[in-house]
Amino acid sequence: MKNFKNSGWFNLFNNKNFIYNRDSKIILVKKNYRYSSFKLLKVIHHNIDKKKFNKIINFVEKIVPIKKGSSLLDFGSGNGALLYYFINKFKLTKNLSVEISMPLLNFQKKFIKKTNFSNNIKFFHDNRVDNTLCYSVFQYLNKKDAKNVLKNMIKITRKCIVIFDVKNKKLSNQFKMNQRIRQNLSIKEFNKKYQDTPYNFYSKNFFINLIKNYKNKLRVEFFKMPRESIDYKFGYCVKISKK
Repeated sequence: MKNFKNSGWFNLFNNKNFIYNRDSKIILVKKNYRYSSFKLLKVIHHNIDKKKFNKIINFVEKIVPIKKGSSLLDFGSGNGALLYYFINKFKLTKNLSVEISMPLLNFQKKFIKKTNFSNNIKFFHDNRVDNTLCYSVFQYLNKKDAKNVLKNMIKITRKCIVIFDVKNKKLSNQFKMNQRIRQNLSIKEFNKKYQDTPYNFYSKNFFINLIKNYKNKLRVEFFKMPRESIDYKFGYCVKISKK
């Protein structure tokens, strides 16, 4: 993703201090720590509780046809919270974890098993995994990078791809205002903070038009975000299935 590597996001995610904050430090530093998917996800979403976590997991399970012993690609896997959960629950094997942040990828290797790790999706061969999950990533990708990522996902995946939390283009102004107020920033401060790390928004037609190139071999569906998710009002989920 050449365009992404020139963005502020890439530099942020590959900063060695990126994974360390007041909530994550004990998890990442303490030796022989007993990891849990909930605690790992809470590092990212500070306001999540066990009830919200279970609701999000149940939502994902309803739309991703994960079966025991199958394989999963987690694209933009972060600290491995969701991948770790599904590997343990469904005894998944031959999984893939793709994460642009090398500090996070190296962290995952400490406790996630039966998985190949990479910071580049394009190196995997056709039909490599049963399903692909992409959780809250597309806002970091511009249109060109997003198209390349989707094409690689389609090439690698045998059954279905679920992209969780795509920021809705129709609600871009409302989302930015919500983010600015949440962070207690003025308009000038917000614009300065994100001038090199812009959020990216997508219309549903972006996905509809892309799968037209596959001559009816793919089906696309859209889902509302579960209310328990952060910013659920401003995003939606996409499911691309192979017929």
